[in-house]
Amino acid sequence: MQSMAKANERLLKVNERISEQSDIVRPSDDPNGAGQIMRLAADTKLLKQYEDNMTLATNSLEYESVALESLNDVLDEINVLMIQAENGANSQDDLDSIAGEIESLVSAAADLMNSKDSNGQYVFAGTDSSSPAFEKDATGAYVYSGNEAQKHMQISETIVVATNDSGKQVFEDVWTR
Repeated sequence: MQSMAKANERLLKVNERISEQSDIVRPSDDPNGAGQIMRLAADTKLLKQYEDNMTLATNSLEYESVALESLNDVLDEINVLMIQAENGANSQDDLDSIAGEIESLVSAAADLMNSKDSNGQYVFAGTDSSSPAFEKDATGAYVYSGNEAQKHMQISETIVVATNDSGKQVFEDVWTR
């Protein structure tokens, strides 16, 4: 009877190992192996977190890149209109029309400087991304109202990357030739 009970117990342990697909079901089965499994599980979670961080950082920087490319296109259009306005053959109506187009393009540029990501956060507002980066003041000028801090994301054990740039750094603190 005792022999049958022991055989049945061994059978249950083997079935348990088969169902778990591992030789280690409890830490007491192999303490060293259980420790290695726990370390590997923690490393796997950390690598998954780094992968998620890389995806978030890439998305954030892509939003910024798209906004800057679009802004560059708007500025090119404004440049063309400014050159067109220099033509002495333009009548006052032509100049008024060009001024109206430039005004709407300036508004479009301001919208791009206040771009939002898929989470509704302002891209160029620094770490205070819940409020617009630029606001119009009483004189009609656009003033930076975000902060200058950058968000950072750890993408590996030793690498941390900035995931945004402040609007002040990108649009106001620009060096000129």
